[in-house]
Amino acid sequence: MQGRRTASPFPDSIPRSFDDTTAVGGPSLRALVKARGISITQFAASVAVSHAFARNWLDGLRISSRHRSKVCEVLQVSDAELTAAQVATVTGHE
Repeated sequence: MQGRRTASPFPDSIPRSFDDTTAVGGPSLRALVKARGISITQFAASVAVSHAFARNWLDGLRISSRHRSKVCEVLQVSDAELTAAQVATVTGHE
């Protein structure tokens, strides 16, 4: 008998395609964090996630909708600015 596959306990860790404008993470997010002069550890604590979780976002995994507003608050950007930064990074039109 084959084992059953269970749903991932981390559904927000699945990377989204770059044509999805909600796929914020990666270089644009890293640049915003750096521009604010905060460390990954400080960023993670401010958003109330683990260091590993924040690092995954900085490495390109998407930010879930439940964390997105807090990320915007911490980085002092609007949701539209956060999305625009990602789209510019992906398309090369900064």
